[in-house]
Amino acid sequence: MGLFFFVGVANFITGPSEWLRLPNELYTVLIGQALLGFFTGGCFALSVPEIKAGIDSDNFTPNQIKQKSEKAASIYGFVYGIGNILTPFAAGALQDYAGWRFTTDVLAKYSVVLAVLYGVVILVGCLCLPNYWTKKQGISKMEQGMKLKLA
Repeated sequence: MGLFFFVGVANFITGPSEWLRLPNELYTVLIGQALLGFFTGGCFALSVPEIKAGIDSDNFTPNQIKQKSEKAASIYGFVYGIGNILTPFAAGALQDYAGWRFTTDVLAKYSVVLAVLYGVVILVGCLCLPNYWTKKQGISKMEQGMKLKLA
């Protein structure tokens, strides 16, 4: 959730945001672009292993797990690529209509809202299905291994 939230913050700085009354200077745009590149790359790199960990290994054979992992990573990469193709057109149309600073404010607010929703989904999932989430992340096996080493 943190990286997604910081993508929104970086979008506010890139604007620079009229909503936050940031100065309309080149240095704010450059700082925002640097942060945006860093956090966006981090979101992509950290999301793929999380998607792979979401495949329930208890119900599938190793070959099925491999196939499902490959499909999940392919779908994620496809959607990421489509987003990179469509977003410039949508943002360009919005910028032509309302201006650069307004457009970056809209994208920043959208990123922050999605980050908060993502956090809520994870929190509700952890509260409602605590054993499910720990099994998925391998925490149970790690704790069992620690107990065996300590014994």
